[in-house]
Amino acid sequence: MKMLSILFMIVASISLVIGVIWRLMPANFPLAGIPPRSILHFTAVCLLFVIALCVYQIANKKQP
Repeated sequence: MKMLSILFMIVASISLVIGVIWRLMPANFPLAGIPPRSILHFTAVCLLFVIALCVYQIANKKQP
């Protein structure tokens, strides 16, 4: 589970960088049909998955 959280964090950070760069690039950039807002929404969804996985891990920790 921890590895999955780390993977989602990496994907979220990469998509955040791509979304910001995409927003600054001119419209003739490849795959310009995808709006930068969609990439940033994907980043938000990845971060929500990370939060959900972390809460799940905390809830399933064994009590001493």
